[in-house]
Formats: sequence, C-alpha cells, structure tokens
Amino acid sequence: SEGNVEQQQQQDQPTTYRVGLLGARGYVGRELLQLLDMHSNFNVEVCVSRSLNDVPVTSMLPDAKNIRHVKFTSAGSDDPKKLKELYGNQVDVWVLAMPNNVAEPFVKELQSESQLLIDLSADYRFDDTWTYGLPERQGGRDKIRGANLVSNPGCYATGAQVALMPLADSNLLQQAQVFGVSGYSGAGTSPS
Repeated sequence: SEGNVEQQQQQDQPTTYRVGLLGARGYVGRELLQLLDMHSNFNVEVCVSRSLNDVPVTSMLPDAKNIRHVKFTSAGSDDPKKLKELYGNQVDVWVLAMPNNVAEPFVKELQSESQLLIDLSADYRFDDTWTYGLPERQGGRDKIRGANLVSNPGCYATGAQVALMPLADSNLLQQAQVFGVSGYSGAGTSPS
C-alpha cells in the first residue's frame, strides 16, 4: 500500500544528526570538523572554543563546504549550565574534544537519554558506565550503536589493539608491550 511505501522510504533515508563540538579549535577538534564537513549525516550546529568567538570556521578550515556558515562561539565554554541552556535543544550529539580532566562538569550537565555524548579525552575510557568506542572489536559497532555515552580509546590504544587483535582472537597472545612516542598531535595546540 501507499502508506507502507512511504514508511519504507523514511526508513531507508539516513538520519541526520545535529552536532555540538566542545574544544573545536584544538587539533582533534579541527580534524573532526574536517571529517564532519564531508559527511552528509551530520550538521555541525555549535562549535565551542574558549579562545575563539564569532570567528567563521573557514578561518581555520578555508576549504570547508557544508560548515561554511558555522562560527565559533565561546558562550558556555566555561559554564556547562549556560552551554546547555543556550544550545541543548539544538544538538543531538555532543562531542567533547577537550583536554584530559576537563570533561566532568560538562558531562554532568549535558548527559541525557535523548542526546549522545562522545568524549575524545581519556577521562571516561575506563568507566564502566561508558561504552568503549572501538568499532573494530567484534561486536563493537553494535555496542556503540545502542550507547548514549561513548568514550574514545585514543590513537595509541586503537593502533595497539587493532594490531594485536588477530593474535588475541587466536589465543596466541599471552603478553604484549607497546611503546609509543607522541608528536605535536598528542600535545594539542599548546606545547606541553
């Protein structure tokens, strides 16, 4: 029937998510903005940065196409309650691309059943209430798909785990040592 065809067409169309990014000016935030700009299922609605306000995203990403209209805002960058008040209804997915040990007050304020939180820092990687976001692991995509809180394993952890998975899955791995050296991407935008 006509109703079933319309319903099937709605199911076949991908969902578009409204994204709010905290820590948008940093190295990880910038890389994420480039990826989101190329993805048709994400609309970047809010780019929060402590140091940039009312500056077009194109000042940092001149080749941006889909996010050309977006401007950085500092409103709510230091006040999670204000951030939620200003932008809470405009966002489906909050991505926290902030330094380690900074996310907690934002998570407490922004956490809800209707919004997805993704933390790209190390703050929630070992918290059992968060889903460890490693889709390469068997069953990982399904766990992430149903989660409201997703922690990012980080580049070193992802590289090490993906490299060791075939050995671990074959019960050939008893112990492993991984050595990594960080360049400028690990330091963020401020030398440390």
